[in-house]
Amino acid sequence: MAYLRFLFLLALVVLFVGTSFSAIFGGGKLLTAVFKAYVLKVETCRYDYISKPLPVVERPAPAEPALVGQEENKEICKIDYNDAKRDIAEGLAMMIITAPIAFLLFRKIKEYLRENQI
Repeated sequence: MAYLRFLFLLALVVLFVGTSFSAIFGGGKLLTAVFKAYVLKVETCRYDYISKPLPVVERPAPAEPALVGQEENKEICKIDYNDAKRDIAEGLAMMIITAPIAFLLFRKIKEYLRENQI
């Protein structure tokens, strides 16, 4: 019967460790998103390709292929608040769900160890 108690305690400890790590990573993701977007104002840069037409040519020479258009690269940098809000919501959801579970498991393990003196 003692080994069943030990297995039960071991299962509680594994659940506690898993939920604690999830809560920690959720909090980390939350703080990272807040600091990137609102404190440090980190910009996300991307390239936009703007197509501009070529002048119309009556008949291209057979040796030269006709070009349809040329693409011009333009780098656009801005703070992506929507991505930050998405990351904040994910981190907050992870913390709201896992932190109470980890706290309850901690109290249960503490109570179980006090009763059984393992």
